[in-house]
Amino acid sequence: MGFIDAFIHCWHYFCQVRSGNTDKLNIISFQQNQQHKINLSTQLIFDRILTKTVVQLKGSVPNHDICSQKINKLQNEVERLEEVIKEERMMVKVARMSDDCTMHGIRAKYLK
Repeated sequence: MGFIDAFIHCWHYFCQVRSGNTDKLNIISFQQNQQHKINLSTQLIFDRILTKTVVQLKGSVPNHDICSQKINKLQNEVERLEEVIKEERMMVKVARMSDDCTMHGIRAKYLK
């Protein structure tokens, strides 16, 4: 979730607070939905790589060098994807912290 999405989400919550409609479940479901999207995309990427590798290995000559090269390529791709996943999860955590800070600030200022 980018900065603009986080800002729009926080503004939406701010408007709800000012109107007296504080439905925290919307925010929780929004965060869970974002995490679910990351998990699904990650699973699809791993499935696609695994399927592609199995098909390549079935079609290749059972040569140790060829198999080890393909395994090394797959390990490198998995490591790269793990880094991407870590970055995505960190962005979600930062967005959640931003949402939490904004919500606490709004509560302190407008709900006295």
